[in-house]
Formats: sequence, structure tokens, C-alpha cells
Amino acid sequence: MKSRLTVLVGAVVLAFAAGLISLPMAPAQPAASPGPSVGEPKKLGEPKKAKKDDDEIRIDNADQGRYDAARDLFYLSGNVVFRDEDVKLYCDEASYNNNDDTAACAGNLRIVDPENTITGKRINADFTAEMAVIEGDVKIVTTKTTKAQESKEPKKRITTITCDRVVYYYTEGERRAIATGNLRGVQEDKTVTAQRAEYDREKDVIVLSPEVIFTMKSGTTFACRKATISVTDDWINMEGLDRGLLKREKKETAGGEETAPGGSEQTGEPSSDAGEPGPDAGDDKPDGTGSGATLKSEEKSE
Repeated sequence: MKSRLTVLVGAVVLAFAAGLISLPMAPAQPAASPGPSVGEPKKLGEPKKAKKDDDEIRIDNADQGRYDAARDLFYLSGNVVFRDEDVKLYCDEASYNNNDDTAACAGNLRIVDPENTITGKRINADFTAEMAVIEGDVKIVTTKTTKAQESKEPKKRITTITCDRVVYYYTEGERRAIATGNLRGVQEDKTVTAQRAEYDREKDVIVLSPEVIFTMKSGTTFACRKATISVTDDWINMEGLDRGLLKREKKETAGGEETAPGGSEQTGEPSSDAGEPGPDAGDDKPDGTGSGATLKSEEKSE
């Protein structure tokens, strides 16, 4: 019995070696595609420049990568870094279209240029159009050096904008960013909200519109239809200021009387009756300037 079994096993081994018997193979699995958080890269605009042979693939680093020749796509993961001149894009995973020169990225996203850092949840970048769309909990931090004045030394001035979506254009000489959705800006002594903000890097200004509402560190709050803020100097230009929406915080004096210390700040001279608001201060509607912005009105003192 044992000799027959030995002969049978030997025959099977010889048949397998000769190719007469083949084992069933598992069906080939399709190549993995990028995760849903990444998506497919797409074109965003018209090319600003032609691709060069030495920078067609702008991948500085990736821990792992796979190339899909049929689709001309690279799938990258782990410490991914893209570079385009002085702009770098960092992420955890990305898909890169070599034909279109576009990338879709997700995970610990960050776009960095010499003066700005932009973070968010998802980024689509078009390198030949020199633009990127950042979405989801977007934050822009701009660091500029203030201009020297007679009484002040230059210093770093930080402006922070948070929003839902940013379109970032980084063509040299035309750099700008357009922010929309739940927009809020913070700059040293002021906080501002609006529906839209456009940062012009060449002019060092941010233009906000519409329904712009400022809250100053001093407690003064005012609204306007449109405003321009400098990122290097301490000034604001406003259009369509809602005069009836100025708000001044009241403080009690030692004698128990209420005063509005913000009065002299806005008028340039002491108020004749600091405890009594102006004729329009009790109205919480716009005064016909068309800004549509509203603030909580100050209660009149008895």
C-alpha cells in the first residue's frame, strides 16, 4: 500500500513539473485607485506657461508610489511633496496626472510660498495654469513686514483668514487668492467677517465684500458694504459705511454714570453726551447704503 502511494505521488509531481497539471490561479486584482478623499486630478484653467522637459514631473518626495501607464497617473502616499518654482505642496496622499500636469491631494495639506501658508482638507492643483483650489476648513496665514515709519521700527504683521474655499493663483507678478464661505479674518487689533475676500499679494491689500462687519480690539463694531485692508500698514478704506450701526461699549464711572469711551475715537472729539447714542444708533437696520449688514444695536440709556 505504501509503495503504491509513493508511486502515485511521484507521478503527480512529474506531471506537474511537465506542465500536464496546473493549479488554478486567483484572478488578477485591478490596480488600486486613490482613496475617495483624494479623487481624480482635473484641469482648472488655461495654461500660463508650457511644461519644460526638466520639470514635467514635479514630485520632490513620496514614500510610496505606483504608476498607471494606461491612464498616465501616479498614485503617491506618505510625505508627498510637489514643487513648482518657489511654491511647495505637502500632503499624505495624491494622484498626479502626468499628461495634464495636475494633482489631487488630501491629508495634512499645506501650500507654502515665501509669504503665505494655506491649509485645508482637499487640494486640486493645476501646475501649468499655476493655480490651486483648496476646500474644507481652509486657513491662510500671511506674514508681511510692515513699512518703516518715523516713530516705529518695521515688524512682522500676521493676517489670518479662515473660510470654506480658496482659489489661489500663484503666477509671478499676479499672485492673489479669493476666499469664500464662512469667511473670517483676524489682524492684530481687528476681526472681520464678509462673504468674500480677495487678497492681492502684489498690492499687499485684502478687498472684502459684501456685508463686511469689523470688530475692533477697542470694542468698536461697524459695518460697511466694501472694505480694503492693508496687510503691511494699519489702515482700512471703507465704502457704504452703515452709520447707524456703530456700537460703543459703555463703562460705569466711579459716580455710577455710564460713559462711552469709544465716542472720541470715532468722532475725533469728546462727545457732548457720551451716554446717549446718536439719532440712528437705536435702529438695527441698514441706513439705505445697500450693504445688507446688520449689527445688534446699542440700547439707549434712560
